[in-house]
Amino acid sequence: MKSASRNGYSMLEVLIAAFIFAIAIVPIYQALAWQSAQEIETVKISLAKSILASVKEEILSRPYDEVFTSRDGDKLAGQPYPFSLTQLIAAQRTYRDFELEVFAIPKLDDKVLEMKAVITFTGLNNSTKTEELPFLHVQQEY
Repeated sequence: MKSASRNGYSMLEVLIAAFIFAIAIVPIYQALAWQSAQEIETVKISLAKSILASVKEEILSRPYDEVFTSRDGDKLAGQPYPFSLTQLIAAQRTYRDFELEVFAIPKLDDKVLEMKAVITFTGLNNSTKTEELPFLHVQQEY
């Protein structure tokens, strides 16, 4: 007598294979999701540093007296930046949740401004992250 040949898979074999596949794919998916979140945070940090550098260069290009008189307490009032940088900061606030503050504290009989530009944004796990750039603006006397 001929033995019956087996031409397919049983339902149990298919279920076991699907279960093993599901168990294997979950850690891979989690690793890819974590890597994507890390990449987004890295891009945000890089953008924050670029904005801070632009703000520093813009402030240092302004005359000392203009920056000194635009202070409101320890912060710069308004935004003494060109239109393009102001638009960039507004777009980053909307789409990347950046908030920019620039502090200016007079030192040495108001001859030096101790400046600090700070960007705050949301990082991984909804934690608040900050990037800071301290610098000095010195009055030029001729």
